[in-house]
Amino acid sequence: MRVLYRTGFLLVVVSFGFTAFFVPAAVQVSPEQQGQVRFSGPYFGQKPPGKAAEPFGLAIPGLHQNLHSALIFSPDGNEAYWKPGWNPREPVYMSRNENGRWTAPAVAPFSAPDQGDDSPFISPDGKKLYFLSQRTERGQEMIWVMSRTQEGWSEPKPLPIKVESWRTHWQLSVDGDHNIYFGVGEVVEGEVIGDIYCSKYEDGQYGQPEKLGPAVNKAGEYNYSPFISPDGRYLLFTRSQQPAKLYISYPKKDGTWTPGRDLSEIIKSDISQMPFVTADGKYLFFTIGGRIQWVDAGFIEELRPKE
Repeated sequence: MRVLYRTGFLLVVVSFGFTAFFVPAAVQVSPEQQGQVRFSGPYFGQKPPGKAAEPFGLAIPGLHQNLHSALIFSPDGNEAYWKPGWNPREPVYMSRNENGRWTAPAVAPFSAPDQGDDSPFISPDGKKLYFLSQRTERGQEMIWVMSRTQEGWSEPKPLPIKVESWRTHWQLSVDGDHNIYFGVGEVVEGEVIGDIYCSKYEDGQYGQPEKLGPAVNKAGEYNYSPFISPDGRYLLFTRSQQPAKLYISYPKKDGTWTPGRDLSEIIKSDISQMPFVTADGKYLFFTIGGRIQWVDAGFIEELRPKE
C-alpha cells in the first residue's frame, strides 16, 4: 500500500507492507447532519481503549478525516482542538463540552482560513494556548500564544523563538513550567531532516532554543512533533517519515536523555505520529495516516528505566 501525504516541506510517498496497519472506513456524516450530531461524556463519549490502540471518533464530524495535527484536549477535558488537514488554508477547529454535550465542530475563534494556523497546544495549567501560524510570514511558521481570560482567549501574539536557517513545523508542546518543545526541519537533497529543540521560560521570557541531544535527535533523520509531559519526566516524539514512528525518551540525572525507544510493538503499529497524552496521564492519542487512534498510556511508566 502507498500513502501520499504532505509534510509542509514536500509531498512524501511512503510504501508499507500489507501488514503495516489497517484504518477502518470512516462513518460519513452529511453537512446537514453536522450541525445536529451531538456526543456526551468525556472524550466525546467514546469507549476508553485498552492496551491495544483503537480508532477514535469515526462517527464524529470533522474528526474522521486526515488530521495534520494531534487531537488535543484542555486539562479539564472540556475543550478539543485540531487541524483538519494539511492545506495551510484550513483553519484550526474546536469543540466544547457544554453541559455534558459536545458542540458541533467549528472554526476556533482565534483562527481563520488562509492564515496557515496549525498544531494547537494548551499549557498544563490551562492558562495559555500555543499554536503555529503563517499569518505574518507566508510560508514561514512562527509560534503564537494566547492567554485565557474571562471572555475567552486573548489576542494571539507571536513569540520571538526561532532557529536560524531552519523552519519550525508541526507539533509543539509545553511543560508545566511553560518551557516549549518544538521541531524544526529543512529539505536536504530531497529528504526532510530536522531536530527537536527546547526554549526555556525564565523571568517571563523565552530563551535561546537549545537542541536536545543525540539520544533524541538521531543524525540524518527527521525528529519532530514532541510531546513533553507536564512534569518533564518523559518525551514522546516522531522520528523519520518512511515510515514515521513514535519514540519515547526519559531524562537522566545528568540532564541528557535516554535513547529514544521505538514504540511500534507497544502500540501495535509500525507507523504513527503526533502524540498527545491526556492531562490525567491515562490515554495516549496519536495518528496513523492522519487518522486518530488512542490507547491506554500505562506503558509509559512501565517502560521508565530504573534509577
